[in-house]
Amino acid sequence: MFKTLLRIRMTAMLSGMFKSSKNQKQRGTAFKILIGVLAVYVILCFIFIFGMLFEGLCVPLCDAGLSWLYFSVAGMVAFFLCLIGSVFATQTQLYDAKDNELLLSMPIPPRTILLSRIGILLLSDYLFELLVMLPAGIVFLFHRPVSIGMIFGFVIGVLLLPFLVLAISAFFGWILAIISSKIRFKNIITVILSVGFLAVYFAVYSQIQNYINLLIANGSEVANAVKKAAFPFYHFGLAMADGNIISMLLYAVCMILPFAVVYMILSHNFIRIATSQKSTVKSVYKEKPVKVQSVRHALVGKELRRFFSSAMYMLNGAIGVVFMIILSVFLAIKQDTMTEFLTVMPSLSGMLAPIASVALAFCCAMNIVSAPSVSLEGKSLWIAQSIPVDGGDILCSKAFAHMIICLPAVAVSAVICSIALPANLFQILLLFLVPAAVTVFTALFGVWINLLFPKFDWINETAAVKQGASTIIAMLGSMAILAVPAILYIALISRFVSLEIYLLICIILFAAASVLLGNYLKTRGGKKFAAL
Repeated sequence: MFKTLLRIRMTAMLSGMFKSSKNQKQRGTAFKILIGVLAVYVILCFIFIFGMLFEGLCVPLCDAGLSWLYFSVAGMVAFFLCLIGSVFATQTQLYDAKDNELLLSMPIPPRTILLSRIGILLLSDYLFELLVMLPAGIVFLFHRPVSIGMIFGFVIGVLLLPFLVLAISAFFGWILAIISSKIRFKNIITVILSVGFLAVYFAVYSQIQNYINLLIANGSEVANAVKKAAFPFYHFGLAMADGNIISMLLYAVCMILPFAVVYMILSHNFIRIATSQKSTVKSVYKEKPVKVQSVRHALVGKELRRFFSSAMYMLNGAIGVVFMIILSVFLAIKQDTMTEFLTVMPSLSGMLAPIASVALAFCCAMNIVSAPSVSLEGKSLWIAQSIPVDGGDILCSKAFAHMIICLPAVAVSAVICSIALPANLFQILLLFLVPAAVTVFTALFGVWINLLFPKFDWINETAAVKQGASTIIAMLGSMAILAVPAILYIALISRFVSLEIYLLICIILFAAASVLLGNYLKTRGGKKFAAL
């Protein structure tokens, strides 16, 4: 039964990527190959990033006789990456799963259900861990000889590390579940916490070279600190670097004991946790007159409410908004970095604002608010089709909601960039118009793509937002559409046309494409929506 439950969960996770609808055939081989290539590309990018990190650490630490510290640092990096990647998943899988009552009504032991959920979490943690430990092991293998004991220690250490991650993430997931059940605006809190994690990641990553230099220059002091404050990772490093059996046993106890305690607590309380009705703060109804709204206003309001009701939708649909704000604030704060950049490349002194407008445009292409909006109708599609409203208006309202969510961030980012960067009036206008034109285009483009590749049989809306073909095509397609004119300008056109004039031409082209897409959604798109 455990294998069956585990297979069902894995199938549910993968089917959203390779099946477009309950009544349609599996997607073709070409699409599966595309998804596979994309997944391999992302994995290789992470492996390359961490490989470069460990390449700078391996030789200096090993030459200083601190090979164990090299593996300790790798273990801590893998630990925190797994923890950040699994906290919210643990909350959803263990405490807020929507199929708990259905499974408990079947003749399945509760411990088997719990083990199947833990198994999925462990598999995801292993994936995160390998992104770090695999390049760490490969880099060490290239620079130092290894023994059978070291290989054995490496394998055992990698296999045991996620157990401590799961124990800690289960605790934090429980805290998040309690907090979210006691507050009204839990989605906003989840978004703030996730953006906070993202901000910390970028802050650490921007200073990674300084941390590497500090670690190399103060290896002995750092080693003593790790011995005192990170006991498990100290023995993690010794077990890997020296094949130390005693350290391996101590490390195994530190990993397995917390997990065993957490598992015993969860297994004895799983039914109560799974069936408990969490109290929520409810607003008190106050009678007040209802204002009459136009059809468009009501439809856009519906789309906005749907967006802000799901933290997962907000995080994945408007991640470009976060990057825009981060980029503009970085440009405003790091004035010294901009000065150093101009001293190296003085020819770009008058082009910083146009280049920034292109960077903001690429951030806008990452916003996919409208891309899953048709699919999110789900089993309620018949309601949208049965109301006396033209299908074209419904589709356009989804695009308008995308614009309302993203355009304020464009305006704020453009204002910050116009203050932080040297720019004339025309370049300031480009800072507003280029990302705004791309935002309007991506809003309409996302609805059009989702109309071509809808998915209505999702069990969880995560499948529609993160695993649907339309979201992948919309983001990659939008970025490709931006990349083509950028490459053309750099390779061919820059010798004949200034960047400002070229961007103005691109604005006109995006505006024309937006008009064509808008007309399609109003006419043929509306009919296609009514026939879905």
